[in-house]
Amino acid sequence: KSLKIREKIYQEDHPDIAGSYMNIGSTYDSLGEFNKALEYYENSLKIYEKIYQEKDHPDIAMSYMNIGSTYDSLGEYNKALEYHEKSLKIFEKIYQEDHPSIAGSYNNIGLTYDSLGEYNKALEYKQKSLKIREKIYQEDHPDIAGSYMNIGSTYDSLGEFNKALEYYENSLKIYEKIYQEKDHPDIAMSYMNIGSTYDSLGEYNKALEYHEKSLKIFEKIYQEDHPS
Repeated sequence: KSLKIREKIYQEDHPDIAGSYMNIGSTYDSLGEFNKALEYYENSLKIYEKIYQEKDHPDIAMSYMNIGSTYDSLGEYNKALEYHEKSLKIFEKIYQEDHPSIAGSYNNIGLTYDSLGEYNKALEYKQKSLKIREKIYQEDHPDIAGSYMNIGSTYDSLGEFNKALEYYENSLKIYEKIYQEKDHPDIAMSYMNIGSTYDSLGEYNKALEYHEKSLKIFEKIYQEDHPS
């Protein structure tokens, strides 16, 4: 409805129309309709490129990032990488070195390298992301916890289970501080990751303990028929 009104009152290449395309794309993304999401993100990008022409602008970088993430969801990882790198290139030009958007781009590139099975490259980018986040945020921030979790996952894939455990436990400590006594999916996911790593280490009683903790939280926060 919003898009329909904006298309009536504005010229074709207007930032508000581009913004509507981006918002609709995001909703299709959330619904798992990735090809539809891609269509709207690409329409949004076309308008931003016309408006800003050759200029490096955050809206263009964000469009590249969204398109990259959608290609990730579609399993087209080389295309995803191409767009994440374009996004990073613009963010590095317009922002100082330590900026959340640069950290986000590094993280996205790391996740895509994970999907490509290039774990050492994934680790390199995820650690760059963590380094920036540790500089710009307070110690107990969800993005830092997320970085620890992501790095733990890559160590897991590399078979370095003790390193993975160390990062998962650091992630859990932060989430427990943030959410305190509340039952939260991030805490449940941390328990699950730690449990799976104890499985890999052959410490099955410890693994069971963490898997049961994870299940207890998921049962509280979700209905019975939930993938978690």
